[in-house]
Amino acid sequence: MVVVFGVIASLSCALTWAFASTVLAGLLQTTTTTPAAIGLFKAMIAAPLLLGIALGLGLGWPQIGSHFVPLAVSAVLGMVVADGTYMVALRRLGAARGVFVVPLVPVMTGVMASFALSETLAAGVIAGGLLTLVGVVLAVRPERGADGKVLERRVDLSTVLVVSAYVLSQSASNVVLKGVLIDTEPLHIVVVRLTMGAAIFLPMTIKQGGWRPLFVRQHFIALFVAVLAGTAFGMWVGTIGTKQLPVAAATTLAATTPVWALVISRLRGEALAPRSLIGAALAIVGVALLASTL
Repeated sequence: MVVVFGVIASLSCALTWAFASTVLAGLLQTTTTTPAAIGLFKAMIAAPLLLGIALGLGLGWPQIGSHFVPLAVSAVLGMVVADGTYMVALRRLGAARGVFVVPLVPVMTGVMASFALSETLAAGVIAGGLLTLVGVVLAVRPERGADGKVLERRVDLSTVLVVSAYVLSQSASNVVLKGVLIDTEPLHIVVVRLTMGAAIFLPMTIKQGGWRPLFVRQHFIALFVAVLAGTAFGMWVGTIGTKQLPVAAATTLAATTPVWALVISRLRGEALAPRSLIGAALAIVGVALLASTL
């Protein structure tokens, strides 16, 4: 039952991130805000909310003890470097293509975890993960866009470096976080990481600016909803999934974000190419195969 709950938690994380990514991509592409400003606002909104939930559930105040250093490392890698580069990717590629970088994380996480945590990757996990990744690649790279034109495939070197930084930093953060989760409440971990992230984003936002557009009413409402879904709820359930499942399996399930992004696009009335639907189906089969081996 614990494993089933972990699978549901990881998949829920993917769904909320798909929704949040769509909203954030819109803000980054239509306003002059910056990744650092969005990161600061996200942390300032989500941290007090989740702390209140923790206190309401009787979990008390966060107790990090000897975990301060790994939590700080995880916050810098996951909250600052990974989140920042991910939002840059969303700005440059848009939500549909930007979320494509997410499935690259489980592959690198699995490699890092096999060395750092001595986690063994079973054949079923490998097969399910690879099938999921193949399906996601097909799903988010349709042959043609809604206007019938072939989508642009060329990506410049700077974008490749941004994506690489995201994949490496998020994977390393996942591995570091796994060791902390053994004896620490997941909700406390999220609150501490968000607080650390806010402390780092604050001077960056002061220097770079980009906070003014987020005070516009419609922009703030959009960001607030995205934070509730992706940052508050998404990070919480994602941390639960990482605690209850092998780290490579949890991140693979969470990497189905692009599939959920397709579902959201369809609900918004956007046409989907047959290749996208086939990719989504393959990804779902891969997730089922992966979950059956846990």
